Amino acid sequence: LRKHLVTRGIAVGEGVVTLEYTLALSKPDAKPPYPHGDWVTALCTVVLPSGTDLCASSGYECAVKLWDAARPGDAGLACTIKRAHTGAAVKALSAIGSADSARLLRERGVASFLSGGKDARVHAWALSAADEAGGVRARCVARFRGHTDGVECIDSSPDGSRACSGSWDSTIRIWDTAFLCDGTTAADVTPTAKRQRQQDGADTAPATTTPAARRTTCAADGAEEKEAVLVLEGHTNVVNTVQWPTHMQLISGGNDRALRLWDVVKGTNVSTIRCSHAVNVLSYSTDNGLCASGHPDGLVRLWDPRASHGTVEAKTIRAHKGWVSAVAWHPAQSTVMLTASYD
Repeated sequence: LRKHLVTRGIAVGEGVVTLEYTLALSKPDAKPPYPHGDWVTALCTVVLPSGTDLCASSGYECAVKLWDAARPGDAGLACTIKRAHTGAAVKALSAIGSADSARLLRERGVASFLSGGKDARVHAWALSAADEAGGVRARCVARFRGHTDGVECIDSSPDGSRACSGSWDSTIRIWDTAFLCDGTTAADVTPTAKRQRQQDGADTAPATTTPAARRTTCAADGAEEKEAVLVLEGHTNVVNTVQWPTHMQLISGGNDRALRLWDVVKGTNVSTIRCSHAVNVLSYSTDNGLCASGHPDGLVRLWDPRASHGTVEAKTIRAHKGWVSAVAWHPAQSTVMLTASYD
């Protein structure tokens, strides 16, 4: 404290001294890795209703693996979903809902995540504990169709009721995932379940076909086949990254060197930020209102989407010597972010 006062020329005596400080972050402990047979393309965390933390990972081995975070290494493998996308590489993963809504979903018994693959599909998975040894059972409860090329990125709305995906077909599609938040699946509408409800005196009213119902069918394995409720068009090349930070808006970036801000209620592109390079990844902070983007030139750029069409960069960080592959703001500290690169 004395050094602080002396270096800033503050007289030592009675009075009020304002101090600004940043908490130091300790180096994380290295733990045994979770092995994969090929490139790892995506990660997300899912929490079971019991409180068990799971890490979901995907890659070019065409599978999704679920790991128990309390058991590092090979011993932590809780489940492997082979051929999760009919033998295609799995490029994107996203948990349902945000950190704020995760507790409510766990109370409802919901443990779900989404995956997107090179087969141009998005799949919804429901998880449940399989045995006392830590095994996990994963079941595909819905398949979302509509993209005409591989799915590159996925994110969920803060409350988990909807999700979005970006694709090589240059579109962003919005999907209805509210049924996952309620803990209901296609099993509730299968013929067997329906006949049982009719025998119990329920579900006897004439069925009505609504637009939402026409977008949904039921596959032989019980998984729902769903179509998009909204298609966002504006990108002119592959959509590499998408984030849904608030209920009303989402942000996307792609190879057309643009960051785009979307109004998901009106389905319109309300603002476009032009970049000098392709946008590989992005992360938006609801705390400081800034969007961080990663690019092939090794730079991380900060933007203020509230500025007029994002014509001015807030800051440029010379972070890496190679392709920036990941950017993420700290969940609790608005001045700290994490980046990763091919360097």
